[in-house]
Amino acid sequence: MRRVNYSFTEINDKNNVASNDRGLHYGDGFFTTGLVKNGRLVFADYHLERLNQAADKLNFTDWKGPFVLSEVLSQLRDRSEDLLLLKIAITRGASQRGYAAIGTEQYSVLYSANPYQPSQKNTPIKLCISSYPVSKNKYLAGLKTLNRIDQVLAATEAHQLGFDNALMCYEKFVVCTTNANLFFVKEKDVVTPLLSEYGIEGICKKTVKSWCKELGYQVYEKPIFKSDLAHFEQAFTTNSVIGVTPIKNILSQEYLNFNLAEVLQSRFNQLVNSTV
Repeated sequence: MRRVNYSFTEINDKNNVASNDRGLHYGDGFFTTGLVKNGRLVFADYHLERLNQAADKLNFTDWKGPFVLSEVLSQLRDRSEDLLLLKIAITRGASQRGYAAIGTEQYSVLYSANPYQPSQKNTPIKLCISSYPVSKNKYLAGLKTLNRIDQVLAATEAHQLGFDNALMCYEKFVVCTTNANLFFVKEKDVVTPLLSEYGIEGICKKTVKSWCKELGYQVYEKPIFKSDLAHFEQAFTTNSVIGVTPIKNILSQEYLNFNLAEVLQSRFNQLVNSTV
């Protein structure tokens, strides 16, 4: 196995990405976004798992996940802010022209960290149903790659139509929003879409599933059809930065019960605040 060098760059007004970086030209890379509290990454183990899975699937040989996270966090050690929004993107680095990775690249670790003020209680949101489908690719399903054009189109459409976000589907199947996983509730059953062929396996999603079980709910991960939306009593989204956000409307379908989402958001806030 070849040894790979790593370059670390904080993205700001002074630093630029190389003009021939493969992440810029081909989306050849992956990323994660999370909160840093008192110098520690919230959900650190899950973020590392996400990066490791993507590196393996995308054939980033000689990948050193713990080293990458440790090095980035060490660069933030002197920051005075209590809470930071951190994004880490890894690309295969700069290379000659052409799609093929020829094995001489140096991995680029690009990161940004900005002050963040969380919401104690997220306002219920209204969703449209996007006319843009999510891309189906069983091999890449669950990964957070740099290719996010589906979400760009759907988020832009939602903004233009006056909605807070967009429900994204593949044909008749409900998948996600542009930046979050979905949960639906009926009585004591909690259902989240099965993401075996599309979508991103969210970091907050894993924790929320376990919290729901602790609260006495049965949690199911299975296909959800657009025709099922009228059968649920509650709906909410999960995101590792925002937390748990109740859904008020999906087009004309209303959800007026936000109880579980509010309990889960309180737990999310407690988890973030207890990170030391």
